[in-house]
Amino acid sequence: MLGKSHKKSGRRLTPITWVFAFLVLVLLSISILLTAQIQRQTSTRILPRTVQQQITDLWASKSYQDLIDITTEKLEDDPLNSNLLFVRGAAVYYFAQEQINFTLQNDGYNQSIVDLRRALLVADESLLGQIHYILGKTYFNKGYYYYDLSYFHLLEAHNRGYHQSDSFEYLGLVNAELGNVLAGIEYLIASHEENPRAIILITIARLFASSEEYDQALEYALQAYDDSKDSFEQEQALLIAGSAYRVKEDWEGAREVYETLFTLNSNSADAKFYLGEVEAARGDYVQARVYWREAFGINPQHPGALSRLNS
Repeated sequence: MLGKSHKKSGRRLTPITWVFAFLVLVLLSISILLTAQIQRQTSTRILPRTVQQQITDLWASKSYQDLIDITTEKLEDDPLNSNLLFVRGAAVYYFAQEQINFTLQNDGYNQSIVDLRRALLVADESLLGQIHYILGKTYFNKGYYYYDLSYFHLLEAHNRGYHQSDSFEYLGLVNAELGNVLAGIEYLIASHEENPRAIILITIARLFASSEEYDQALEYALQAYDDSKDSFEQEQALLIAGSAYRVKEDWEGAREVYETLFTLNSNSADAKFYLGEVEAARGDYVQARVYWREAFGINPQHPGALSRLNS
């Protein structure tokens, strides 16, 4: 009834509960203050002008070991400085790229990843795209089991508006390695439009061939041959084109390609071997064996020639 008193439901907080709640609030406040202090001391800290200039000069001259040394020294006093972590991580990555020893190279990639992931924790927005970009490339160079992480960071850099001349190339390659062939081709076409190179056309041709799109493979392979001034690239383009012609059973086209290949490189056992394959497909096994023997004469270890001559 209205006007009558009601009993309050629930239990009263005990003194112990009040103390516990108070401690939680104190710890939460301290955590917030420490986080804010760390952010002020790291992500927004500006390096002294002399250090900035020194780093800029060393970066311009690609003196990666010197960059590693100076940033390591500064990080001893300022271990969570995002700029220093990023510079050292990037310098270690490019230094590792120059190594021919696998262990040294892999150790460098691992150190780069550690620095860059730490930098991600404290960096401000303006630096995040660059960090993701280098991380993506580092993971790509780590190999197959890191391709998913490579794609994540490369795409994150792209989505944040950070773009370099090889961004589309790496996105194309990592998509192709992950089995996303069509996406890989699209990125590589974009890469070629931005930075034309025959090696990109050859990669596109190979991906089309792997998808059994032989007309497109032939188109890009022949374009690569026409565009390239490098004999190795031209050879690779002709081999792809010859394979596409053979799949299409265009024997004259295939013969012309392999004859061009032999003219380009008289030591090409592949050119002679595949001329033999063309003749065999046309039913002329006598002439085919002539070509296979010539391939064997150029390279006695040629697996195709050995197989054919022993059959």
